[in-house]
Amino acid sequence: RLAALSLAGHPDPERFVADFSGSDRTVAEYLIAEMLDRQPAGVQRLLLRTSILDRVNGELADLLTGRAGEERTLLDLEDANAFVVSLDPGRTWFRYHHLFADLLRARLEQQPGRAVQLHRNAAAWYAEHELADDAIGHAVAAGEMTLAARLIEEHFDERFYLHGEVSTVRRWLALLPPELTGSRARLLLARARLALLDGGPAEAEGLLDLAERASPDADQRFEPSAGRASSLLVNVPAAVTLLRVYLAELRGDAETTVD
Repeated sequence: RLAALSLAGHPDPERFVADFSGSDRTVAEYLIAEMLDRQPAGVQRLLLRTSILDRVNGELADLLTGRAGEERTLLDLEDANAFVVSLDPGRTWFRYHHLFADLLRARLEQQPGRAVQLHRNAAAWYAEHELADDAIGHAVAAGEMTLAARLIEEHFDERFYLHGEVSTVRRWLALLPPELTGSRARLLLARARLALLDGGPAEAEGLLDLAERASPDADQRFEPSAGRASSLLVNVPAAVTLLRVYLAELRGDAETTVD
């Protein structure tokens, strides 16, 4: 497939084939580079700027390239078997072959600072469309750790309580630096809840102490994705109290539970 795509319309096919050398991967990268370099500038821009994504649709591609109508280009690339594959029957989401994506990202690194801005824009788009996992991943890739922390807080209740995605929450928290997970009251509450789940009451109590000291007045701007009425994190002082009640019950401490 690579050779056929690269040879199509090449002015000197025999010389081109004679230049093949190296490992399978080296040859593949060479062929992909040949194919990429012969694409129009607009197509190259689309491929390079969307290579940071695990999946892309027309609207997101338009945002990252600054041009409208990129869905048509993605469809044309898939029709040409150019390492673009649709992910749904309606052909709205696409992904790139991993080897192709690797090469594109390596090319993108030759443009200093470009990838960071693209990750930042992608994080904002995914957050706006309530695609939390993608939004958090791109925020981290952009170095926007405070944004990633806020997104985790907003989606904790929904993922942990409503959907039981405990491993997802753990993975999210592991992406953040310790100074963030140890200083933000809502993240400390989330960690305390996980500690209780793991049977670690002493660890949970220590985290609640930290959350109590870190907690300002209730943040009225905090909007959890599960809705305020379904959120543990929406009211930090109340959540600390509830979890302390649970700890007292676990210890069989009726007096403290009642207090």
